Amino acid sequence: FEEVAVPPEVMEALSKKENRFGKFVRVSPLGAGGMGEVWKAWDTNLGRWAALKFLKSDQPENLLRFHREAQTAGHIDHPHIAAVYEVGEKSGAPYIAMQFVDGQTLSTFPRNDIREIVRLMRNAAMAIHAAHEKGIIHRDLKPANIMVAQKETAHVYVMDFGLAKEISVDT
Repeated sequence: FEEVAVPPEVMEALSKKENRFGKFVRVSPLGAGGMGEVWKAWDTNLGRWAALKFLKSDQPENLLRFHREAQTAGHIDHPHIAAVYEVGEKSGAPYIAMQFVDGQTLSTFPRNDIREIVRLMRNAAMAIHAAHEKGIIHRDLKPANIMVAQKETAHVYVMDFGLAKEISVDT
């Protein structure tokens, strides 16, 4: 078992108690939407980056929707859907810990290679198809909710199942 070096920004964030959320250390903001805000975080147990999504409001209907998002996305296992690791709460503040995608949204991704864009869109469509096969409709699919990570080649991840709806379909 190899020891993972803790990045310096994590060490700095650890100096403030309010940055601890279970095994996660909140490090820097990544973005905000209507329902919540997302932070880059460090998983102290596994020595890897994660994303923590926090709910902005404590209204019961928003809390229910927030937990539904985690459950919904957590039921889909697909290489082009960002994985949900866990749901937690600290001092009444709920959070969803999910896969950190180091990249940019499809809305800002360069469009100079049409074949690459078509490949990315195909992969995103396959991810949505996998959700549909589980009876889950995304309902907020847009370029801002699709992240593109640069690995060996660009890799898409469908994110933000906050408005998703589970449906039951008779054949």
